[in-house]
Amino acid sequence: MGTVLDTQDQILSALAAPGGLAPDGCDRIDTHLSTILMTPDRVYKAMRAVSFEFVDFRDLSARRRACFAEIAVNRAADRLYLRAVPVVASPSGPQIGDASDPSTAIEWLVEMRRFRADSAFDQMVSRNALSLEHVESLADIIADTHATAPRRPDRDVPAQTATVIENCGQAMNAIARSRKDKALADQVERWRRQADSIRSNHAAYMSARARRGCVRRCHGDLHLGNICLFEDRPTPFDAIAFNDALSDIDLLYDVAFTYMDLLFRNRADLASAFVSRYLSSTQDYRGLRLWPLFVSIRSAVRGMISALSNDPDACAKYLGLALRSLEQTPSGRLVAIGGASGSGKSTLARALAARMGGVVLRSDVTRKRFLGVAPESPAPKDSYTQAVSDQVYSRQLANARRGLNAGAVVILDAAFLRHGERRAAAQLAAALGAPFHGFWIDVDVEIRQRRVSARRRDASDADAAVAAAQAPDPINDLAWRVLDGGGDAEEVAAKASELLRIER
Repeated sequence: MGTVLDTQDQILSALAAPGGLAPDGCDRIDTHLSTILMTPDRVYKAMRAVSFEFVDFRDLSARRRACFAEIAVNRAADRLYLRAVPVVASPSGPQIGDASDPSTAIEWLVEMRRFRADSAFDQMVSRNALSLEHVESLADIIADTHATAPRRPDRDVPAQTATVIENCGQAMNAIARSRKDKALADQVERWRRQADSIRSNHAAYMSARARRGCVRRCHGDLHLGNICLFEDRPTPFDAIAFNDALSDIDLLYDVAFTYMDLLFRNRADLASAFVSRYLSSTQDYRGLRLWPLFVSIRSAVRGMISALSNDPDACAKYLGLALRSLEQTPSGRLVAIGGASGSGKSTLARALAARMGGVVLRSDVTRKRFLGVAPESPAPKDSYTQAVSDQVYSRQLANARRGLNAGAVVILDAAFLRHGERRAAAQLAAALGAPFHGFWIDVDVEIRQRRVSARRRDASDADAAVAAAQAPDPINDLAWRVLDGGGDAEEVAAKASELLRIER
């Protein structure tokens, strides 16, 4: 007598065969938790009738609930996910049935629209097709989804985090022992001790964040393979629907997975742009004190998966990133970048953020958030007043203070045309005992006008006339260094890096 899994496999094999779900049959992919059947325009996902410590799909009713749960939790992919559908028996074999009569179902599937495999973000980044626009749009989408996600104030985040650390350590230790790799075993133990020590030190803060609404029903698995470009929109899919302990998590722990994956793939530029954009929406700069730990654990989770897949090389690489995320945690540091419109402030800010592991606070984006306008949409003309600008600078400095107190590298990207604005940035760093570096980018007005005229989809509303009219106060602030920004952007970044004494 066959098992439930055997019976399910017979049903899925019949659906995948020619004449089942498609005249020419389906492509099929099996994982440890699901079976994917792909027609030319549809994808059908079945929960495999298996049982693990964290999930039990052996009962049909459990698989049915999981299908409906998957539709519900993938709210950010509502154009991708269509419905949960029953499979029913017929004289010609299993076929899609009527969802209004679930009593006849012999299996349940999630029906989705099919997207191009090469539109997945892991594929796009591997061929250098993933852009700044893609990751910033993704950050906005995730922030919007997080804003309306159900709160989970009673979750014991310190305990959940301790469990993840322990599970990762055990799995990576197991592969180290099986291969008698003492160096790897020593690294695993060092990571486990350091991660758990930081977790313990921040346990009260983690719990306080849960009470404040920073722990919610999240995606839970936001690596690049679970994000695609669908209908020209970044679309996270395959959110965790089967284990609340993996999805009721801190919001920053959710986005740390995407950030870590970009870092692992040597795209620190996109990683820093992604988290900077996300924080511009959520204003959660205080939470950055947990960021190194969250990034480290996300990398260790991938190391654990590599260990369970018997891939020691990948395990070691992920463990290396996990250790670096903890051991190279920078103390608070403030960098301010000023210049008239078109001088290249934002380009330099992004370059330094990638090299320093920092977050960028861009005044153009801050202004739009303050006004309730999408960053790339024009702001009302009457919003460009000194009073509004003063409020924008005030908000930037307040968020910079929160980030510095959390131990982050904060990079301010603003015009800083006035003495008082430049002085306020330096004074903030001094008040907090943080190192300060100010850079003023000097560029001829004709070059700046050409640059702003060539912009497309940018948070800045400045045009050539605005660029020509700007008249900064003399740059005689002792804490600010003047950089020639008329040449290659990489040369400007290299000079700033030299002055900051950071490696390229």
